Amino acid sequence: MGRLAPRWIAFLAALFLLGAIVAPRPQTRAQEPAVTPPAAGAGPIRENLFQAILQDLPPAPAFVRIVRIILQPGASVPLHTHPGPEFGRVENGVLTVRVEGEVVIAQATVAGTPQAPRVPPIGQEFDLVAGDQIVYPAEVPLSFSNLSQDPVSVMTAVILPAGSGRPPSSEWIEGTPGPEAMAGVTSEILGDAVAPGWPEPPFAVILDRLVLAPGEAIPARGGPVILSVELGRFGFALVDGQFQLSRGNSGPLAVATPGVPYILSPGDAVFFPGGMNEVPRPEADGVLVLVRFSVLNAGGAIPAPGQAPGQPATGQPTPAAGPAVADAVVNEAGVRLRATPSTTGEVVAELNAGREIIITGEAVEGDGILWLPIQATDDPAVTGFIAENFLDPAP
Repeated sequence: MGRLAPRWIAFLAALFLLGAIVAPRPQTRAQEPAVTPPAAGAGPIRENLFQAILQDLPPAPAFVRIVRIILQPGASVPLHTHPGPEFGRVENGVLTVRVEGEVVIAQATVAGTPQAPRVPPIGQEFDLVAGDQIVYPAEVPLSFSNLSQDPVSVMTAVILPAGSGRPPSSEWIEGTPGPEAMAGVTSEILGDAVAPGWPEPPFAVILDRLVLAPGEAIPARGGPVILSVELGRFGFALVDGQFQLSRGNSGPLAVATPGVPYILSPGDAVFFPGGMNEVPRPEADGVLVLVRFSVLNAGGAIPAPGQAPGQPATGQPTPAAGPAVADAVVNEAGVRLRATPSTTGEVVAELNAGREIIITGEAVEGDGILWLPIQATDDPAVTGFIAENFLDPAP
């Protein structure tokens, strides 16, 4: 897969926000986010929903959908496959899953400490709890159900072929289910897009949530990126370029009328194929909550699952020499930096979301987790080891 064509890359140079935006539009929604806005000037609060490093994605053009699935007690989705990867994170409840192929679970962190990845049994049911993340590779049969007494909410994303001659988006393994087979299952589409290209592999596929204080700018992001509004509204106009909008179940709408204002409300999403610059927001704007999906070039800074780690490290990471250019950023608050690559290693610092770091050596394995030796860009004395799932590639 080649790089994005130039016509897709630089089109956000003239993106700007409209003036003051009115209050959020009332809507009926499956789940309204409970948010604590950040202090003014503190930067956005970022919650990592899921992150996966893949060597392959369906070739462009590819269809991307972000969807929240709600399962009422007793509801289930029968065994099926997709021709592309599916990513999921349990938001609340207990999801019972069965797969007929190998998948990897990134378990929920505990007090800033990562838990070892888990490969569940094939052909047997297993449970995912709130905070667990899972990646289903293409063509792996999967089913899931809610065997509990409480509703289950799962945030998911799929990447599927969209070109001519593409296969069906899903296939049912045990025959097409009847009309009552998925009673109690509802879906809330958060964003749709057709990606015309990808960055170079390996790919970092990331879904996160941004909480922006009134007037706080929407941060820049490289690579194809979808912004879906969960709370609040924002508007923009494009002087030149291309983008796509989706509004609920509309599917992607290819629109790019220069100078025309667009207002996004809860349930709406915008897709920028080549990434986006920082978008300022007027002080009169209220709190804005966005779900952001992006595909970045991992650039070797964050190793792929299963990639052979380097030799076990001894002592402290080697400090970087030269200008402090960030390789990656911390993606959660309160992440523990440890003196050794182990969940029992001494905690030498706690890093907040957005902290920029330099990767100073090869990945090493400890306690079933890949660790990276790092140094903070703003303080060369801050060095140690951090679990790779707490890092995103630098923008």
